[in-house]
Amino acid sequence: MKKGFSILFAVLAALAIFTSTALAASASKKVTLLSVEYQKGGIVLLFETLGLTKTDLKDNSFFADSNYQKMSCNFVDDRTVRCTVSKALAGTGDFHATLAGSGFWGELPQEKFFALTCPNGQALWYVVAIYYYGEWYTTSILAEAYDSLAASLKENDPAAILKIEKAFCSTLSS
Repeated sequence: MKKGFSILFAVLAALAIFTSTALAASASKKVTLLSVEYQKGGIVLLFETLGLTKTDLKDNSFFADSNYQKMSCNFVDDRTVRCTVSKALAGTGDFHATLAGSGFWGELPQEKFFALTCPNGQALWYVVAIYYYGEWYTTSILAEAYDSLAASLKENDPAAILKIEKAFCSTLSS
């Protein structure tokens, strides 16, 4: 009986040592997702990090649009990591990303139109496809109203999708 307790105690002590060592190693590395934005080069994820190395940056994954996608990561400075994924994923729904063993979830941003500058007297408009309560609709809205429309749709129907199809310049009709 004493021998059984000795073996059990030895196993528990070994587990405690290995667990505390593993936790101490992971505690020295911290990753926080700061932002997810659509930029000209693709969708950019910015992370604040502590204790990461270049090797840790290769320990990443990105799942979106029902598939694993390629994600490239580099240090901006000693505490900031910038990761990019394809801009073709813009507006396709939710994502799950991992970096150095830490997991993050979010929604992919919509595509932005950077090169379109409207002449004086005209405003930027979007043609948007809207999935709302199980139905698809297409309409044109002022670009400046896009964010408030997206927030309102999501508030009323969490499954709503708002996707920019194209952008154009036009005068306001009276």
